Formats: sequence, structure tokens, C-alpha cells
Amino acid sequence: MSTESSSNTPNTSLDQAQEVPPESLMEMVAAAELDDQVGDQTSELLSEEIDDAQLAASLKELVSPKETDTPQPQASVDPDKDSPALAAALEQIAALTAENSLLKQQFEEARDQYRRLYADFDNFRKRVERDKEELQVKLTGKFLEKFLLVLDDFERAEAQIAPKSDGEALIHRSYQSVYRQFQKCIKDAGLVKMETVGQVFDPHYHEAIAQEPSPDYDENIVSAELRAGYMFGDRVLRHALVKVSSQRVSSPTENLSSEG
Repeated sequence: MSTESSSNTPNTSLDQAQEVPPESLMEMVAAAELDDQVGDQTSELLSEEIDDAQLAASLKELVSPKETDTPQPQASVDPDKDSPALAAALEQIAALTAENSLLKQQFEEARDQYRRLYADFDNFRKRVERDKEELQVKLTGKFLEKFLLVLDDFERAEAQIAPKSDGEALIHRSYQSVYRQFQKCIKDAGLVKMETVGQVFDPHYHEAIAQEPSPDYDENIVSAELRAGYMFGDRVLRHALVKVSSQRVSSPTENLSSEG
């Protein structure tokens, strides 16, 4: 550019220069000088030895945005260094979690202990009620046992007394009426008379005072009752006094009929 401008300027005729106004002439001179300066700077830049790497780096700096314009990634937060309050909060949460676990464990232990105590108390309550019922039955049985002697006297009187007059018969019927009423009372109280005659001898219910042959019963069968036995509920209040057959024998009547 400087070479072309310098070659064209001397060829301009004087006449033409005289026809150009002074202002335009000054502008032309200034433009020529500016072209010479730009040409010199371009030559200097071209004359410098710039490798491709530096050129690429320079172009990258020009094209890429400034560092201040790009958002920088946030640095990671370290609770132990950058945020003491957060670290303290995390420690408190950990402590509360541990305390909560401990309280849950204590609650489970207390609940198990309560269940065991409740089961023990329920068993104790049932045992007390059972013992109370057994004691009540035992005391009632002992109380009724004292009346058995009176009951025996009534039975012996019924079997032995034979009234001979109307007065004796009236007295006999009177105490027999008391006897029947007494029997009803003890029966309502739970006292039950045993059936013994004709039953197989059982030492749990019978008390044998004699064993003899019997014409009516086989061996080990109760042949006679000497004193009545009584049951109170499922327990024996008094054993029955009985005779037990040792064997069946022929009666005298049967012997006479066989001989005849």
C-alpha cells in the first residue's frame, strides 16, 4: 500500500495540484502519511517470527470469553473447616439418634419386664383363687363331716326302733320327718351318699372290715355296708365301712333243694 501511494503522488501534475483546493490537498497528504504508517506496521508484524502455537494461543484468548464472564464451580463444603455450625448440628443429630436408639432399647426391656410381671401376677391371681376354692371346699367338708354322726344315729334309729303303740309311731314319724329334712339339707350342700353293696371293692372309696364268703356275690364284691360313705364334690369325705365277699357259696336253701 505504501509503494502504490508513493508512485502515484509524484505523477500528479502541478496544474492539477493547483486546481485542488488547499483543504483537499491537506487531506490527501494526511491520508498518504497514514497509509505509509499502516504499511510500515504491517511489514513489521509480518517480519516478526511467530510460530503457530503462539498464534493459536493468541487467537484463543481473543475468541474465548473472559474468565470473569464464565461461572466458576462452587468449591466443596467441608463441614469440619468451612462450616463449624453445620458440623456442630451434625454432631447433635448423631447424639440425638444414639439417645433415641437407647431409649427404644430401654422401652423394649421395660415392656418385656411388664409382660413377665403381668403373666406372673395373673398366674398368682389364678393360684390364689384356686387355693381359696380348695380351702372353702375343705372347710365346708369338715363342717359337714361333723353332721355325719348325727345322720348315722338317725339311720340306726330307723333300722332298730319298732314302734308298738300309736304314740311311739307318732314319735317315730316325727323324727323320721326331721331325718328326711336333714338329708335334703346335706344333699343340697353337695354331700352325696355312696352306693356300695354290689359294687367292686375299691380301696379309694371303701374300707373293708371283714371278708367272708357270700351266697349272693362273687369274690371281691361288697356284700354288706356297715357304715355309709359320702362324697363331697369329687373328693371322699368319708370312706364306707363294708364287708367284702371272698367267694360265692351255696345258700342252705339251695343245698336242701339239691339234696331233695
